[in-house]
Amino acid sequence: MKEGPDKREMKLPAWAQHELNRLRSNLRLAKEELEGKAEPEQPLRDGELHALLSISHWSGNSGRGWSIDIEDKLSGTCVVDVTISDEEFAAALGSLGARPCVMRLTPKHAGKRGENKRERVPWDGRAYPRDEAAERVALAPFEVDGWTARDGDLANSHNRNSDGTYNVVFYRYVEDE
Repeated sequence: MKEGPDKREMKLPAWAQHELNRLRSNLRLAKEELEGKAEPEQPLRDGELHALLSISHWSGNSGRGWSIDIEDKLSGTCVVDVTISDEEFAAALGSLGARPCVMRLTPKHAGKRGENKRERVPWDGRAYPRDEAAERVALAPFEVDGWTARDGDLANSHNRNSDGTYNVVFYRYVEDE
């Protein structure tokens, strides 16, 4: 990213650069789909899911390395997140085979369709300090049929409406039909 007329580079934290790269890729794919330029999806066999692969280089206070993510296309959730150092990534590409890395596996929502909705939740509590027990009571009537409130929406003053309600995002993952 460029900053100001002197074109100095602004260095983002590693996590932010990785997320920015992932969002750019998703935007490009969505644009291709809208324009009809997207590759047709391959038919699936039992046990297979359509996925998105993201490979990003990162650097920061903790060093440098690569992040390899596999995102389930249907649910939009990251299923596998692999972090590997520059040296080990280069060795793996150089055909040295299995290399040590760190893997985070989160298959809980894979193959399910993610849904979200926004509800106006009555809330007269204070945002700070947070009273999470009171928040749970206020959200309970809306958290039915698998819907879960996004954490922190009742504590965010930007979500407050003039009638004393708060806009709260609820999400759930359901089996695809």
